[in-house]
Amino acid sequence: MDVPLPTRFFSLREANALLATLQEEFGRARELRDELMGVQQKLQEAGSGLEGPEVNIDPEAPLPVQRLQARAVRIIGKLREILRDVAELGVEVKAADGLVDFRSKLHGRTVLWTPASRVAARCPTTATSSGT
Repeated sequence: MDVPLPTRFFSLREANALLATLQEEFGRARELRDELMGVQQKLQEAGSGLEGPEVNIDPEAPLPVQRLQARAVRIIGKLREILRDVAELGVEVKAADGLVDFRSKLHGRTVLWTPASRVAARCPTTATSSGT
């Protein structure tokens, strides 16, 4: 996925301030993921399962399959838009289901703070860190 790398460093206060926004955005992403899984199931049942993140509409497929493929293309586009928007906030997106890192400085070193439970965390004070 072509999500840009973060360039922002966060204080604990700034990271906490973003958690509600991230929860909302990743909630939307999870709903879209679930919808995509339903479309994928229907495509598999029709003998035309999705293969990878790039979905194309097969002009030779039956019309119902083309409609499902078009729906998958729209869903994937919306997912990418959400992940891009989140990355533009400066966080490092690790997984589309809400795993993110916040870059910070600790004793002059760059560290990554990860909320304890995939943006379901209320406060990254329980975060883990890894030096980079």
